[in-house]
Amino acid sequence: TIMIPLLQFYFHEDVRKAAVQCIPELLVCVKKAVELKTTPGADATYLQNFFGLVMDKLLEVCPKEPEVEILVCVLESIQEVLMECSNLCRPD
Repeated sequence: TIMIPLLQFYFHEDVRKAAVQCIPELLVCVKKAVELKTTPGADATYLQNFFGLVMDKLLEVCPKEPEVEILVCVLESIQEVLMECSNLCRPD
């Protein structure tokens, strides 16, 4: 997605903050598309892959984020993502 690289856009903190805050909403959209079967190619595997990508990137930027306010947003986004897709974290 376009927003993932913006998580590391260190020239302007508002860009990083906006990217971090929209990630959970994007995940909700993907989840709904899978549930409603409205988008070709959007299946459970796609949701799992997107969840993995999102979590990897959020966890990657967390220790590198220099601004405390944005770090709080990153942690809140991680929480929202986990709450939305907690079933994807459990082993089968």
